[in-house]
Amino acid sequence: MFFDTLSSRTHLLKSIVISAFLIALILIFLPPEKTLGPVIKLVYLHAALVQTSLLLFVTAGVTGFLDLFLNRKRLYAWSMVSQKMAIITWVFYLLSSMIVTYLSWGVAIAWEEPRVQMSIRVFILSLVFFIVSVWLNNRKIGDIINIITAVLVVLLSLTAVNIRHPNNPVGESESVLYAIAFYFVLVLTMIFTLQLMRLIFKNTLEQKE
Repeated sequence: MFFDTLSSRTHLLKSIVISAFLIALILIFLPPEKTLGPVIKLVYLHAALVQTSLLLFVTAGVTGFLDLFLNRKRLYAWSMVSQKMAIITWVFYLLSSMIVTYLSWGVAIAWEEPRVQMSIRVFILSLVFFIVSVWLNNRKIGDIINIITAVLVVLLSLTAVNIRHPNNPVGESESVLYAIAFYFVLVLTMIFTLQLMRLIFKNTLEQKE
């Protein structure tokens, strides 16, 4: 049993390292874009992080919703781990956003940009809700909080308008290479996050046992 667990953990760690290495490899060798130059590499990482984080928020809400009706402890555990990973990924998205904003617009935080305001609201809202959920330590309330968080995050994201922020930088690109590179980075970022989440989930279950 111990060696099975060790092997499984080693497999997860390997996949985490490999996916991170491949992301770095793609970004390093991605040629500069004619408008953004080498900043395009950070833009793609930034976009992959926000998409992955949004997916994690939704996953936390869906698994929380299923737990309310199916009453499965593993669903609640997945919901909480997903919520934790969503917030962590969102923090890295915010940091990457500050770097990209500074390199592109000359300021770290463009307060006048609605999407920037949305990003900060999502971070504060999700963090406060998560702390309350952990503090109350109640499955049903935790599920409901994660569902509410998912709905609010999606609504905030969909209703945020863009002033200077491009609507779809990947879709607007004329190069097939950049589109393919982005989707590879996106998929690898999701794999990296999923495997890390599985590792955290496994450790959480072992601590409770």
